[in-house]
Amino acid sequence: MSMRKNVLDAPAYGLTEAAHLLSLPVPTLRSWVRGRPYPTTSGPRHSGAVISPADPEGRHLSFTNLVEAHVLSAVRREHRVKFSQVRNAVDFLRRRLK
Repeated sequence: MSMRKNVLDAPAYGLTEAAHLLSLPVPTLRSWVRGRPYPTTSGPRHSGAVISPADPEGRHLSFTNLVEAHVLSAVRREHRVKFSQVRNAVDFLRRRLK
């Protein structure tokens, strides 16, 4: 039996194209997929990604990634959930569900 990868998880969309499709700023989507640096009093730190991109380098997203970003955007915009709460929930689910 051969192991075939699900087509929905194949890297297919560049960040710019994905951001356009989702009506998101490219820097916002990039930070969700790659994380971002931020300053602290003890020196620069880096926040981790909340979406694991289909492409390990974070340059291309799958259809599944687009769905994740769309849901994240809705949670942020429509339900006004703070990003720190989203990050905590994602971290919890990753630990719990691996």
